[in-house]
Amino acid sequence: MTWLKAFFSIFGFASLFYILGEYGWANLLQDFTLINWHIIPLALTFIPTLFCYSIAWLLVTEIPDEREKITLTGKFFSFTVISIAWNNLSPFLKVLGEPVKVILLNKKLTPRAATKSVVIYNIVHLIGTVSAFLLTALFIPLFFSVTNEIKWGLFLFIIITLFILLILFFFPAFARRTLKKKIFLRIRSLSLWLRWSFHKIQLFYRNQKQALLFAIFLEISARFLEGITFYYAFFLLNEPISITSAAFLDVGRALIDNLFFFIPYQVGSREWGVTFLLHNILQVPAKSIITAALLYRLVEILWMFFGYMLWIKEGSSAKSVR
Repeated sequence: MTWLKAFFSIFGFASLFYILGEYGWANLLQDFTLINWHIIPLALTFIPTLFCYSIAWLLVTEIPDEREKITLTGKFFSFTVISIAWNNLSPFLKVLGEPVKVILLNKKLTPRAATKSVVIYNIVHLIGTVSAFLLTALFIPLFFSVTNEIKWGLFLFIIITLFILLILFFFPAFARRTLKKKIFLRIRSLSLWLRWSFHKIQLFYRNQKQALLFAIFLEISARFLEGITFYYAFFLLNEPISITSAAFLDVGRALIDNLFFFIPYQVGSREWGVTFLLHNILQVPAKSIITAALLYRLVEILWMFFGYMLWIKEGSSAKSVR
């Protein structure tokens, strides 16, 4: 609903300005003077993550000539940058990248094969992301001295996540048999899509087990490698943190972004979330966390711009997404 979006937009931006005010505009300006031209290598720290995403997507794409996959590596990297740029342009659910992927793949594959590739990759991406969340919740108590309340909270998160995954796995079959009334048609349509998606990934697993497992491994790795951006940001701000803390911080940031999807661009919620994670869970007494979170946003904006430039280079128009 429009009024809800407006409310959460106002709430998010008000929260962000409050957080920035609490940190201090003078402190923020002083922090940014330390960055200057280093923003370029900071933006480049996102390349390993993009590389993992693109290779994972390439691995689960069925191309008639397997030898052609090597030559398409650069193309899939470009397609990944473009799709992420379009995702970041959508303020709430970040779904613009999926149709863009299909459009880009239509130049190389049939529409059916392109759609199948994107569907399978989305499932692989979901598996990798959730696995990273679970691994983080599992390993944080082993690497950091957290309180018992935090330990129980992480344990509860693992149980709830596994329960939700169990429901998602069995829901399509349940909905197909029971949700037949008109009022449940949308839910039933979603369940049928999930059932079809699970079926496709099961078939792919039977035929290319190693490729699927390696793709999932790359997706998990991408989530942790994304922490390099935070690691280098804190290094530039003269408050270095460990690479382990940076990796877990970014996975936590991704979880918070997903939980607060209803706030446009997660303004305010991300800054609050990374502050809570760094100080209360990872117990790192860094003071420039707000600046680091803003630098992460700046890196996203730079890649959005680069992705849009690649989109233009592909000879497409933004209107074709509609």
